[in-house]
Amino acid sequence: TMRTFHIGGAATKVSEENRIYLRYPVYVKKIEGNLVKIEGGRSLFTRKGKLIVCRVLKTLNVEKNDKVLVTDGQKVVKGEGVIKHAGQEIVSDEIAYVRIINHKILLIAQDQKVDVRNGAELLVKEEEIVPSEEPIAVFDPFSEPIISEYPGIVKFEDIILGTTLKEELNEDTGNVEKKITDIQVESLQPRIIIQDEKGNELASYYIPGSAYLNVEKNAKIKAGKTLAKLLKESVKTRDITGGLPRVGELFEARWPKTSSILAQIGGIVRFKGIVKGKRIIVVEDPYGKEYKHLVPMGRHLFARDGDSVEAGEMLCDGSIDPHDVLLILGENALQRFLVNEIQEVYRLQGVNINDKHIGVIIRQMMRKVEVKHVGDTKFIFGQQVDKYRFHEENDRVINEGGQSAIAMPLLLGITRASLNIDSFISAASFQETTRVLTNAAIAGASDSLRGLKENVIIGHLIPAGTGIRGYRNVKLFDDTSEDLDKTMQEILEAKRLAEETEKKIEEIEDDTLY
Repeated sequence: TMRTFHIGGAATKVSEENRIYLRYPVYVKKIEGNLVKIEGGRSLFTRKGKLIVCRVLKTLNVEKNDKVLVTDGQKVVKGEGVIKHAGQEIVSDEIAYVRIINHKILLIAQDQKVDVRNGAELLVKEEEIVPSEEPIAVFDPFSEPIISEYPGIVKFEDIILGTTLKEELNEDTGNVEKKITDIQVESLQPRIIIQDEKGNELASYYIPGSAYLNVEKNAKIKAGKTLAKLLKESVKTRDITGGLPRVGELFEARWPKTSSILAQIGGIVRFKGIVKGKRIIVVEDPYGKEYKHLVPMGRHLFARDGDSVEAGEMLCDGSIDPHDVLLILGENALQRFLVNEIQEVYRLQGVNINDKHIGVIIRQMMRKVEVKHVGDTKFIFGQQVDKYRFHEENDRVINEGGQSAIAMPLLLGITRASLNIDSFISAASFQETTRVLTNAAIAGASDSLRGLKENVIIGHLIPAGTGIRGYRNVKLFDDTSEDLDKTMQEILEAKRLAEETEKKIEEIEDDTLY
């Protein structure tokens, strides 16, 4: 907080990038997304897309008399020969994949995905090598455009002046701008329809609230024309004052006030009308199965009808709920998400915290599981147990030929995680001491003193390093099989005797002097 006062204010302006680039050379393997050709032969992403690129680790030129020792697509290890040049073998410095293009051998890393937002202009082609810091795509960082994918005639549907549309005067330019109102009625859904000359519908685009229209009714347009724009805020208030409540929210695993809706599976988005003030968004997977998502009206949608989404992707604005991430993407994805979200707040202030510290806390938050199928174990349905105890019980049952239990990972806040531990002494030292001790007495609980806190409280050695019971009576031996502890004691004893002898000699010398 003191740091915030010193830098003078809470809002921190982040400079917006208007291009996508990488700090190392890459090979463009594949371009995925809806592209349309615009003037000058350039390509434009009408919806969000992605590029599959590979980092170029090394480029080798193949000359006339060189012998190529590898094939296209082959994986090479460090020290493996790639080319024989003038009787000398050139080897690979790293583990890589081989790509042979136009008398050049590229040693590339594994595939990586680069997300491209809609409205971005693509500057590269497939199978092209892009130098480091060179832009891959450029875009307008301050607006989210809705772009037509087809040429045709514009028709307005449910865009009514005074109801769903209002006109505003732009004081800077003096132009009258048409803006879709935020307050939307269930029966009216503003959208722009693109028709061909015969009146057949080619495409339909839902226009969200606060969007500015860029086309007129009955106008004839080309593919790639921006139909509407949604302005984005450029100033972020994600500094330490705005960020610390978010850190607290994540550590306590609370449900956010305005949480985003995440796609349960990967597939194609379809809009299916409105029910009780919520828009029904259906995601259809490649096998034809549909999953329904209910998004509150008035939320800005990140996915449009016909878009392709991945599991765990945000469908509307809001804070991501960590419980949803755990349910959809699993434990590892949740751990990465929590570390990144917490670190983002501190990074903005230039505070360096090693991931290990946050990782230790997250590990404690995720050490419990909830039993969903009991099997032949001693657990009961819905019981929250420690992972270690759960696996121990399962191993016992499997060894006896029984059926193991099935559990779901849990995310507990740090307060609940501290209270829900096996040691009642440790729990009592944290919060609600009377309640914890009363419950332990009623249950006749016993504490095995496995942790650090409970051993410190009762004055025992902590079970870490040589304090672990199994290591307390360990005897050390060297190459001659001598007991090193015994040898050490003998050395110390000899040293003590030598010091006593020196003292006696000094006393005798002092007596003879006097």
